[in-house]
Amino acid sequence: MSREDGNVLGLSTPEKYHCAVINYRQSHGTMIIELLDSSSPDKSNWQYLYLSLLSVRYYEGPLAWHGAGVSLGTRSERRDCYLKATHHQNSEQVVIDELLDEYGLLKIKDSDVDVKILAHRNFEITTENPYEAWMDYVISSGAENHSNQYVP
Repeated sequence: MSREDGNVLGLSTPEKYHCAVINYRQSHGTMIIELLDSSSPDKSNWQYLYLSLLSVRYYEGPLAWHGAGVSLGTRSERRDCYLKATHHQNSEQVVIDELLDEYGLLKIKDSDVDVKILAHRNFEITTENPYEAWMDYVISSGAENHSNQYVP
């Protein structure tokens, strides 16, 4: 994460995107956000992108919003979010400094909402839904045969 101009994702028209959290696994700290540019009247020209985040420590905001203008939070803002997420536990300065060196705060500001995500500073943006790929793997491994089963 290096851009601080409100367009961290490098999108040509971030204001045209609708965003939605489509997968969040708190236990693993993973989050996938779908970004959809549906501005074309021809649905075949709609552009889907997927933002994958790891080690999500803090999330504030709705599950869907309009606009993908993403900027980076300051070190002070990252610290504030970390302290909120941990309820001021594990607040030794050495621990916080190490975490802040590895994490970034993504901020999305729309006319109606603010979204803040404190996550590992490395993220991936792709045109393929990584959640679907994972589900394909789970299904092909036979895991669907064992879902919803309980053996005492």
